[in-house]
Amino acid sequence: MPSWSDKDDNRISKSIQNLPNHLYQYKNVTGKRMDWVKEIIADSNFYFSKAREFNDPLDCKIPPVFKASKLKMESYWRRIVKRNHPDDNLRNHKSRIKKLIQDSKTTEGQARMSAQVYDSINKNGILCLTKKPSNLLMWSYYADGHKGVCLRFKTLPENIIGMNNTIFPLEIEYSNIFPEVNYYTDTTTEFIQAILGTKAKAWEHEEEWRFITQSRTGKMKCPILVLDGIILGMKTTDENSKIFKRLVEDIKTPIEILRVHNQTRSFDLEIHVEQ
Repeated sequence: MPSWSDKDDNRISKSIQNLPNHLYQYKNVTGKRMDWVKEIIADSNFYFSKAREFNDPLDCKIPPVFKASKLKMESYWRRIVKRNHPDDNLRNHKSRIKKLIQDSKTTEGQARMSAQVYDSINKNGILCLTKKPSNLLMWSYYADGHKGVCLRFKTLPENIIGMNNTIFPLEIEYSNIFPEVNYYTDTTTEFIQAILGTKAKAWEHEEEWRFITQSRTGKMKCPILVLDGIILGMKTTDENSKIFKRLVEDIKTPIEILRVHNQTRSFDLEIHVEQ
């Protein structure tokens, strides 16, 4: 993948400016999943997934294109060879570049290059959230048929400053066709926006935001997100409701308990503070 540039910093700054005041995450609370939710509430520990763990087989699998002039291709591979084989003599240096250019023009070579991009992408962690806490479908398939909860997080974009792009936000774009990302000419964030930040239009109702961590996956804190609300589902049990109410009593920062309801004579959902 290409290296970081000032252009990348500008794209990230724009994404930070567009962050909503709140983001949400739907949660199933059956079995061990309840323990995972408790960990988020008590310790602010989030799970940043690898792209290959997602259910959608096309998510994060957008292939790059390989359009470039001979000059750009030579310049690209010259940098790679110089970095990977700094002790090469001039003859070996030119020979490696020539072979790489030839290979990169074949179907097999481009498939290998695409696989390397996906391997690089999978080293980054992804935390998925949404702008919509009252989506009927998302309550159905992410919150165990409305028996789970939806966590509400206040966003603190000022906390991104000084993090050196180790975690940054990304608003998902939805499309019926693959975006074009160029292996040779696009920047790192253009790769990330195209491959990690584009999903099929069928998912548009999710209004998703992602937080990306560079070269790290698994459990970690995300200082940009602070839990300030727990939304109970329409079918969340009384027992689980009591568990969440007890949990927030032990937290120093204020966390609201709310519940989702359907609007009067409507399939639309709305959220009220729990009485």
